[in-house]
Amino acid sequence: HARRRSSFSPHKATVPPVPVPPAAAPPTSTAAPPSLERSSSLGAADREGAPQVASERSGEQEAARSPAWSAAEELKGRGNGKYEAKDYAAALQYYQRALGALGAHPLCEAATGGGRDLVAPAATAAGAAAVRSRASSYHANCAAALTQLGRLSEALRECDAALRLDAALPKSLLRAAHVFMSLGEYVRARELYERASRAGATADGANGLRMCGEAEQEMGRVGSELAALRRAGAQCKSRQAFRDLSSRLEASCLRCAHNEALKALRVELL
Repeated sequence: HARRRSSFSPHKATVPPVPVPPAAAPPTSTAAPPSLERSSSLGAADREGAPQVASERSGEQEAARSPAWSAAEELKGRGNGKYEAKDYAAALQYYQRALGALGAHPLCEAATGGGRDLVAPAATAAGAAAVRSRASSYHANCAAALTQLGRLSEALRECDAALRLDAALPKSLLRAAHVFMSLGEYVRARELYERASRAGATADGANGLRMCGEAEQEMGRVGSELAALRRAGAQCKSRQAFRDLSSRLEASCLRCAHNEALKALRVELL
């Protein structure tokens, strides 16, 4: 069991850290992946994807037969309650315990490629995929709690672990994008929001892209104004323009405490 639990430990990530968007949504408690929430009136394109949806449903049903699944879900639910109450440290502990509980699932080895069988039965493969996707979701929840605690480097490692397990899970993509957004890494955040949109999180992805655009525009404006102040010379510090820009930068740094680009601009202004 010790070997199985380690399968879902956070992977070491090499990605740079990132800031959090102003309003981060709490982890969803029981929401199914977007592909499972389709309307019953399927169009032609949906009918083509129906076998995959059915496979995902059967995979979850198979995975849910194990007590490890229900134990992990109960711990995740408690974590969500703590998150809603803004007790992020306690929420993180519950999410980590949920990962440990899920690591005892009999399909855990198959989910991570550790099984001996070269070809797993279709039912087992679907169940293993469900376990992998659920573990990805738990890692994304850990990232959300760590982000709220200001531990963004750790949050990125959790995002990396989540995306290694399920690179197309919208929740994990959005969580990683939020962290990069908070750090001011707008190019990386934009890429992840676009991937989340293609994976089914159309509205959230579009909203993230809008926030990226607005943040980039604001950074551009601040940079231009700062360049103009520098050209104006030393006397500019007595002008209203300097006071206005300084106030805006200070407010932005308070909102995005981990944004290195904003910090650099503020130091330059001083």
